[in-house]
Amino acid sequence: MADTPVFLDSAAGEVVSADDLPLGTLAFLSSYPHPVLVTLVANIRCFMHLGGELAFQIWPDAEEVAALIIPDWRLEIDPRSIVDSHSMRAVEGTAFRQGSRSGIFGLYDTRRALRTHFPIDTTGDSSPLNGSTKRVYFSRWRIMVATADGDQVLVEH
Repeated sequence: MADTPVFLDSAAGEVVSADDLPLGTLAFLSSYPHPVLVTLVANIRCFMHLGGELAFQIWPDAEEVAALIIPDWRLEIDPRSIVDSHSMRAVEGTAFRQGSRSGIFGLYDTRRALRTHFPIDTTGDSSPLNGSTKRVYFSRWRIMVATADGDQVLVEH
């Protein structure tokens, strides 16, 4: 899918150091043209990339760059794309819902042949999903952002 411009009010969001972004923040980094979601994986502060060639990969925060915080965003799922978690293994880019927790699976690669999928929820929490509670996956979802002209799609999968 080609990148479609999303225009925000120039006063929207806040410009901060990427090192100062709180968990669960959606932001654009000055070094990458697609949004990232801030998370903590194995006690390491990371960014899950939400587009481009790094889509759904989780990388440690190793850069001192500027970031633009995207306020008023939300994850929306397409209920017609629902899949029971027992029928499908989670892969990067799959959305999930379990209880009140929802988010997207990302892939953390340690470059030591260890590739692990983590459920990154909308608060930045990467803790494992509860094995005893029912959960579902969604193959289609999008991230919406509120603008002066109404809601716009920021990411669509």
